[in-house]
Amino acid sequence: MKPTMVTRVIGQLVVLRENDSTPLDAEWDAFLKILADNWDKFDRLKILVVTDGGGPNAAQRKRLETVLNGKPIRVAVVTDSAKSRFIASMISLINRQHMGFAMKEVVQAYNHLKMNQMERTIAEQALIELDPLIR
Repeated sequence: MKPTMVTRVIGQLVVLRENDSTPLDAEWDAFLKILADNWDKFDRLKILVVTDGGGPNAAQRKRLETVLNGKPIRVAVVTDSAKSRFIASMISLINRQHMGFAMKEVVQAYNHLKMNQMERTIAEQALIELDPLIR
């Protein structure tokens, strides 16, 4: 069975690639562990999510809220899925630095994350490598 979500941590950059399904709990909890382990570094962490339409369900979002514990973290969700954009907007209620972007707005997503050119190149390469894992 192929994963629904894969995560790669590259220094202060976390790249998530999701297909059009809700992440499996084990996948989501692995991501939450990354957040929990880096809670004191939220001001430096940058999270880029590219999704075909998947996103956390209500129970997973509640666990995210618990891990965040009121502390904002910079997240950009890039998708053309209305469902995923809606989920991103719901999460923005618990994380004011969580924003959704259309695929054509990827540069704005990078700007939101304050990514330099090297980070953008690294993220794009990671996405190329992660994409086949969820298909």
